[in-house]
Amino acid sequence: MLIKNVRRLFVLSVSLSIILLFNLTGGLHAQDGFGGFSYRNYADTAQDIYLNFDKMATTANPLTSGMQLSRPGSAANEWRNDPVTGRRQVKMNYAFGHADWMFGTNGTHPLLDVDTYTGPKHLNQYSVKSSWVAEGQVAEGSQGFGNPSGSGTGFNSTNAPWLSKAGATKKDDALFSYMDARSDQWSLDYKATSNNQLNPFRRAAAALGMSYNPNQIDDYPIGATGDNPNKYSNNYVVTMWLDEKAFFRPNAFQSVEQTDAAPAPFVQDGEAGYKPDPTWQQDWEADLIGGQFKEDGSQYDSYSDFYKDWWENNDPKGNFPWTGIGFTYDWYYQNADNEEWGTYWSKVGPDGHFLGEGLAEYVLLQGLGGQQDGSGYFEILDVQTTYNYLGGTFGNGFAVPEPGSLAVLGLTALLGLGLRRRRVA
Repeated sequence: MLIKNVRRLFVLSVSLSIILLFNLTGGLHAQDGFGGFSYRNYADTAQDIYLNFDKMATTANPLTSGMQLSRPGSAANEWRNDPVTGRRQVKMNYAFGHADWMFGTNGTHPLLDVDTYTGPKHLNQYSVKSSWVAEGQVAEGSQGFGNPSGSGTGFNSTNAPWLSKAGATKKDDALFSYMDARSDQWSLDYKATSNNQLNPFRRAAAALGMSYNPNQIDDYPIGATGDNPNKYSNNYVVTMWLDEKAFFRPNAFQSVEQTDAAPAPFVQDGEAGYKPDPTWQQDWEADLIGGQFKEDGSQYDSYSDFYKDWWENNDPKGNFPWTGIGFTYDWYYQNADNEEWGTYWSKVGPDGHFLGEGLAEYVLLQGLGGQQDGSGYFEILDVQTTYNYLGGTFGNGFAVPEPGSLAVLGLTALLGLGLRRRRVA
């Protein structure tokens, strides 16, 4: 009996050692070129763009020549003619958090159930509603949806939805296919609030060029810290039909039909970095629906005014790693090896994207008092937690047991089963 017990303890100790090694190595997942998910790295990435904008990946850069961005509605089943208005709509994805003005718990078209979660209110752990109203209207109120009363500013340049292209099926979505090609960089074993680098919510946020704070501090920026700075936890993904003239590509071209990866004209900002040329002037395209608003509620008179203001308020200050080229900056890929940026950007990731090149991005415009011809209407096709969107099946993914906990529980159960069997025998 003593020998058998010693053997059993030996097996248990070896198993626990393997589990510890598994967790310490990140589950044996690759971490190549990765500098971490801290807010400092996020902000530093924005500063790197500001300082090295002339070396960014573009269609004109010799190291990345021929680079093209995707176009929504470019394939079958990615577009349709709206059955009511006859206008062309395309399928788009939008990642959002519980405080989102449109789809959050208090939004104008809420998709989350506030009654299913009883924990701290600020945790982004609400469930998706079992049913939702599929049809909505982009243009509500005097200054865009999110403010049906017409008072205040509604949506503006600080909280307008930034979209990505949806495919004919989910596996063809820009976000899903991008994440799937990098499946060694995240794991569905980790819950939304996990600090593990394989947290899938964090990895998706990085692909979208966003910071990730699972607790979504409600009193931001008063209660913000360096590692927990804001409330951009995009833990939900909604897929919808949207008028193709209701959004624009935020680069040198507003039209989503123009797929060149090109920035507006840039000049050196003293010796510090780069900025859009102050003399550059570009009007809004006449066929776009709605407008873009400043935080004070006034409207941007021109596209170039919006572009230059957004750059000044973000990249130089490190608020967002915005490229201004038409794609998100995937800050998972940081210049961790201190290579020259030109060389770094010439490297290609697992699916042909250059390192740092995330998803083609688009900005939703806000309407002016409603679109009477119905051009501002959208239709929701699906909404899921990011965990479920990526294929997770364990509830909503917010409370998934950590892998080590699961393994320990399993070994404990097996050990208990062995002891129980011995007693029965």
